[in-house]
Amino acid sequence: MCGACYTHLNTILCVTLCRVCESVIYPEEEVWSCSIKNCNVSYHSRCASDRFGVSKDIKCPQHECFHCKKKTFLWRCSRCDLASHEKCAPYPEYVIHSKERPGEIICWRHSTDSPPLKVHLFHLEHGYL
Repeated sequence: MCGACYTHLNTILCVTLCRVCESVIYPEEEVWSCSIKNCNVSYHSRCASDRFGVSKDIKCPQHECFHCKKKTFLWRCSRCDLASHEKCAPYPEYVIHSKERPGEIICWRHSTDSPPLKVHLFHLEHGYL
């Protein structure tokens, strides 16, 4: 069961989120999925075409490191398209590792303690943005 699944009134509903806009993908919407076998990443068709171009045969960014472009021994963020090696991650101390799923993380971009987000929140609080 995916991380976005939940139980409601004894019915299991699986909610799929678009990896670009992070909104729910409803059953009636056109979906583009990663072409790599066993990859469950999905996108709204409009989000995927804006990000990857017009081809429906897409490979999501989680199959190579965002920095060095190597394709082995990656951390993959469960909330966004980021994939990285420990040595390539700009803030490895802010990465949250999954105990249940080796190789799955929540990257530094989703931690309220991460340096980039702290600076952004400071600017928002003080009217700089």
